[in-house]
Amino acid sequence: MPLVHRVAFNDNFEQVKTASGLLNAHVGVVVLAAIAALCQLIIYIVTRGPVNEYNEAVRPEEARWERSGGFWVGGLGQFASIVIFVGLPIVAYFFARKGLAEVHRVAFNDNFEQVKTASGLLNAHAGVIVLAAIAALCQLVIYIVTRGPMNEYNEAVGDRSGNLWVGSLGQFASIVASVGLPIVAYFFARKGLAENSGSLLQGICLVDGSCTCCALLSSIMAIQAMIVWTWMSSQVDDVVCGPAGWTSSDGKFHKNGDYTQEKCESAKKAVADLHSAAMAMYVILMIIDLLLACTCAYGTFQANSAHRTVKQGKCFVGAPPVPVMIAAHGQPNPAVVIGQPVVGTPVKANP
Repeated sequence: MPLVHRVAFNDNFEQVKTASGLLNAHVGVVVLAAIAALCQLIIYIVTRGPVNEYNEAVRPEEARWERSGGFWVGGLGQFASIVIFVGLPIVAYFFARKGLAEVHRVAFNDNFEQVKTASGLLNAHAGVIVLAAIAALCQLVIYIVTRGPMNEYNEAVGDRSGNLWVGSLGQFASIVASVGLPIVAYFFARKGLAENSGSLLQGICLVDGSCTCCALLSSIMAIQAMIVWTWMSSQVDDVVCGPAGWTSSDGKFHKNGDYTQEKCESAKKAVADLHSAAMAMYVILMIIDLLLACTCAYGTFQANSAHRTVKQGKCFVGAPPVPVMIAAHGQPNPAVVIGQPVVGTPVKANP
């Protein structure tokens, strides 16, 4: 059998030609994506120093934004771009290779509809894992970028009610849950298909439905965060920093021991500069959550189809169980009954 990309294909010229073309195309995409990502990285490294030097000289606001968190935004943005630009083609190559040889390392029966259902379910779960990881990365970037200016503003106006450890632990727990749970669900879906388990597939259907609802709720929360951030920015814009204290948007005068007008003005400017970046990141997070909801809904449909297939007595892996066939004795034409014994009635011949 011809060996292409370490996969032993059947000895059919057209099929081998198609499979080889598909895998070679994916290898080319991986190589070109790696070259493009390397070019982006070189451009970022070469241009960042002179641009920062120029900003320090003639654009102090941009330079201050770079020092307060812009460096992390640019660096993390470049890192995420490289990971996505190179990682996705690599993942696509292995999925194409597995799709030609087997589906997610499970040797399914040679039935087109069953393989299509199983592949759709597992691919949906793999997509959920990727989108959940990207959403978690976006949440982490938002937290890192916004925490510095907000802490600076709270320090300037004397509000120290926030707890750094509570916020950090909350972000860590959110990332672990949003990425860990889809990984666990993927392996249970794979186990349910490999073992032809109707109960596991039914549970996966419920989990995917819950994932759809949670993703929609998360997108709504992203919209709410944009509204809250806009309101908060307007409140900060209305703050008047005086030499002896600051006046809030409701007209009340506030004062604390270590207050300075310079710190108040600097913190107020930092929050105002962060508004556009925060809005953009929340919009990206909302779009990712909507894509996640669509993927979870597709997984729900595929899990329901897989559950129906198993309930009909069909198998994704292996041969279906052989039914019990018992003949009823004592009749001229013995009746064959599947699954349960039938006691025949003796027939006495008349002379």
